[in-house]
Amino acid sequence: MASTYDSPTGWYRELDTGERRTFWACFGGWMLDAMDVQIFSFVIPAIIVAFAITNADAGLIGTVTLLTSAFGGWFGGALSDRFGRVRTLQITIEPLAVPPPSSAKRSVGHQPPASSCPHPP
Repeated sequence: MASTYDSPTGWYRELDTGERRTFWACFGGWMLDAMDVQIFSFVIPAIIVAFAITNADAGLIGTVTLLTSAFGGWFGGALSDRFGRVRTLQITIEPLAVPPPSSAKRSVGHQPPASSCPHPP
């Protein structure tokens, strides 16, 4: 019997449905992460102009961003090993999902709709 590894994609044919879904989920996550880094590289020139920073400062911002991303991956991996992936994701997402108490405040009196507010000069 010939091995399915004779072709570059032979290993994919041996995957069952769950494994293929896992592969594409991982590929999608990796692709979105790469897109995030790529978009940041497109935004850096606008940041330089908008905030009047030097190229060295922009490089420092990019370096710090990538280093903290790597640190976050290592730290998140250690937490996942200790507490499990699901619990770690719940802990990291929870602060973002809970609205701050200030969002519960209501304005006193009548508040006009945003469309009727005058535009700033």
